[in-house]
Amino acid sequence: MKNYNCLTCQEPMKVSIFFHTYIRSNGPQKQRCPMCGAVHEVNGKNEIRLTVPGAQMAKLSQEYGYPEHKPWRVGAYRVRYSNGQWSKVKVTWDGDVWRNGPVLFHAGSIVAWQGLAGDMEHLKRMPYDLTDPLPYNGDDE
Repeated sequence: MKNYNCLTCQEPMKVSIFFHTYIRSNGPQKQRCPMCGAVHEVNGKNEIRLTVPGAQMAKLSQEYGYPEHKPWRVGAYRVRYSNGQWSKVKVTWDGDVWRNGPVLFHAGSIVAWQGLAGDMEHLKRMPYDLTDPLPYNGDDE
C-alpha cells in the first residue's frame, strides 16, 4: 500500500494493495481526489503523475476557541457547536454575535470557529461543502 498527497490540494490519498494489484495486471489507472477533483495516474511502480489539476482549495485558519478568541472580521465562518459537531452551514459573525439570517445563537452554543487563512483565499473553493448563511437585512421581525 502506498500513501501519497494529492498534487493539487495535498489531501492524503492511498493506493491500496487491491488497487496496486489491479494496476499491475491492467496497466496505469486514474485516481480522482475526492476533495478537489484532481485526477492522478498511478502506474505499476506506484509512480504518481497529475493528469488533470483540481480546483484550488481555500486554506482555513487554525481553530479558535470561542468566546476566548472572537473573530476580528465581520463575515461568514465555519463554527463548532457545544455538542462537538461542526456546522453544516456557514454562520455569520456581525462583530457582536453569531447569527444565521435572523436567527441569533445563544451564548455557549458556539465553542470554536475557523475562518479563511489568507487575504486571497476567498477567491478559491471552500474545502468543505458548507451552505452560505441566510441573508439578513437588519430587521428582527
